[in-house]
Amino acid sequence: MNKLVRTAIVFAAAISAQLTSGATTLAGSNTFVGLVWNLSGPAAIGCSQILADATGDASRSKTIVIYGAMNCPSLGGGVPMIGSAYVGTDGRFNFSFNFGLVLVVCPNLVGASGACTAFNSSGANLGPLAISLAP
Repeated sequence: MNKLVRTAIVFAAAISAQLTSGATTLAGSNTFVGLVWNLSGPAAIGCSQILADATGDASRSKTIVIYGAMNCPSLGGGVPMIGSAYVGTDGRFNFSFNFGLVLVVCPNLVGASGACTAFNSSGANLGPLAISLAP
């Protein structure tokens, strides 16, 4: 029991140090629901849309986590996807996401829409992909 108490005290001290150092801030989060990106291009692999939600602290952070599914009729339905995005100092949206063993990287998007490149799990380039955030 004594070991458990010491562990709890060390853990609490570590959290307190993080909170007071400014490195970590506890904050609320915002969830954006029903996001839709239309997909096109050879690397879309028969998928036509991303249907997702996103969570992050819009008032304090420039990063979000995006999660949902890709609508892939040619693959028999939805394929789970997860990604992250941040707004760069230039105001552009930088987005990357995984679905299956495919990584899609979308740098410097304007209005969360633009050109991406897909890579397989070995890092081989699968080609271009365009995403367009639906209104």
